[in-house]
Amino acid sequence: MELLYIWVDGYRNFQKIGFNLSDRFEIDFNIIERKLTVESIAKNHNIFGNNVLNISAIIGKNATGKSNLLELISTILKSKKSTLIFDFIAVLKSDFDTQNQIYIYTNKDSEFEFDKSFNTIQDSSELNNLNVAYFSNIQDDRELNISRSVINLTPSKSVIKRKSDMLNQFKFLLSENYLNLDLESPKTLIISTITKPSYSKHNRDISNLDSSILDDIKLKFKNALKTPNPIKHFSYSFIFSFFSYVLLEAINETRNKKRELFEVNPDFNNLQNLFSNSFKDISEFGIKELVQSIKEFIELTFYEFTQVGSLNKKDAMSLMDFDRAIGYLNPQLIKEGKYNQSRAYYLVDLNIEHKRILKEFLTIFNHNRIIEVSWGGISSGHKAFLNVFSQFYSVIKKVNNKANILICIDEGDLYMHPIWQKEFLSRLLNYLKSTFKANMQIILTSHSPFLVSDLPRRNIIYLDRTEDYFCSVIPYADSKDETFGANLLDLYASSFFLKGGTISKFAYDIIKDVVSLLKSQNIDKQDFEMISYIISIVGDDVIKFKLVKMLEDAKNRN
Repeated sequence: MELLYIWVDGYRNFQKIGFNLSDRFEIDFNIIERKLTVESIAKNHNIFGNNVLNISAIIGKNATGKSNLLELISTILKSKKSTLIFDFIAVLKSDFDTQNQIYIYTNKDSEFEFDKSFNTIQDSSELNNLNVAYFSNIQDDRELNISRSVINLTPSKSVIKRKSDMLNQFKFLLSENYLNLDLESPKTLIISTITKPSYSKHNRDISNLDSSILDDIKLKFKNALKTPNPIKHFSYSFIFSFFSYVLLEAINETRNKKRELFEVNPDFNNLQNLFSNSFKDISEFGIKELVQSIKEFIELTFYEFTQVGSLNKKDAMSLMDFDRAIGYLNPQLIKEGKYNQSRAYYLVDLNIEHKRILKEFLTIFNHNRIIEVSWGGISSGHKAFLNVFSQFYSVIKKVNNKANILICIDEGDLYMHPIWQKEFLSRLLNYLKSTFKANMQIILTSHSPFLVSDLPRRNIIYLDRTEDYFCSVIPYADSKDETFGANLLDLYASSFFLKGGTISKFAYDIIKDVVSLLKSQNIDKQDFEMISYIISIVGDDVIKFKLVKMLEDAKNRN
């Protein structure tokens, strides 16, 4: 099932507006005549591949409604019609029957005229064979408002929830899908632990514990972390971070349940009793004895609690095993730059052996309040590719359980270097076609001229704004110039609505001042020196040639 056209009477900055998403049909809804027309356009070849039904790009200035359109499409196709508070018309085409049957899906019922040979879809339940996936690379405060039925692949904007994104990326790096990509693997991993946990917000509850014991624990770890040995440093900071998390979350559990939970182990009456008994001989402990007592304390705590914060018993035991794997990772302690005194940071080479070890301890990617993991030494563009591909990799089974998928990608090439932007669509298509069995329709938004250069003009929707800040669509007839393989500077000037040519504003203003000065009658020696310097650094040969000629004329006048 392919979405060909969508019309809406009122949604955010859309007012009585239609969007043609097909390169094989010209579709329009005339609201005055209340008539929907669908006309075929001759198209002999599909340049995108067998299981790619179509690709559309939505291009426009900021605040024209590019993201809104993707959310509107997702909302209409995957929400119950009765829940929508705006009128809409969607035109779809089936790819199963030999006649490529056209379908109308609307909540305007019989309020408009259309070809009676078209079938009608009564509710979104009839679109169950169509998955809709949504991915946004935009990291702002905007709330994504789409149906739960949409496969939401947007990386989390929450630092706490972002743990799953790193886990997806690591799993993707280990997959055959990644090996088939021409994409360099990150060389290092940065792992951090909390060395100075904040107990202040738990003052009232933690005061029930023996404060001298807690102070002694903190002091012993502070002294232990003076070791120059990075393996020991990592091991000690990890155990301390792990212990602090379990202790504070156990306190939360007892407070929130409003009763003592210690019913499993008869040796202890409550958390305070367990804490005191676990560390009653702490004054005699060296760091090894303290670490062992902490592990026993954590095990005993999980006798009583099935879950502590976001940590279940299985993950807790895995984290304790990870302590024994630290030595095999050969970590390097990082001390410079942004790395502060409340956390410890370690660099781990991502060689084959270390990947194998980390694969056995995936739980470290899931609990970043204990141990936080990030990639070292890769660009923001590299991270963007990992984001896109790993998110789609994480839902392969879900996507392939239906025959069709509509993929909405909001600025997937954001943050990428131009070289990465140049390769974005090619890499994306190669990856999706090799990964998904479903028939795909892809709709993307972008500010990149490379995407426009990758698509024929019929596959591009240009958005603009009216004086009232509503969205408008630039008609195809107003911009017929082909875009596929077009010159990038020409695309910047036309497709991206740049006024004043393709020169940046600061340089444009400087050159404009030079031109004004060269046209004046009185130019002194200092001005000539300044003008000559500016001309020497102009990068455009045509502009430089013109300025040199004007400079010669000015010298002759003076």
